[in-house]
Amino acid sequence: MALDPAVQRITLVDAPGVVGWSRWREIDEQHTLGTLRATVRRITRDGRIPADQTDIVANMVLAAVSEAALIIARADDPVAALRNGLAALDTLLDRLFGV
Repeated sequence: MALDPAVQRITLVDAPGVVGWSRWREIDEQHTLGTLRATVRRITRDGRIPADQTDIVANMVLAAVSEAALIIARADDPVAALRNGLAALDTLLDRLFGV
């Protein structure tokens, strides 16, 4: 989806400004961060993340994914940036969660 100009514009650029940051964050919580947080909680139960760091780690992973999407959207070669971004995210998640 990061390669689709309409998705880039609507979700990465316009959404926070149009609906406001607080509302955008609520929507994000319902559709993205909430699911991510649940996944991190499962990893926490496995003992790979301290329980008191669950929420912040979920937010940090979402920030990394969002930043990668922005880099891909602004790249001169979005296809190459997507390939590199996915590889970098795989590296980050593998090293962070040891999966």
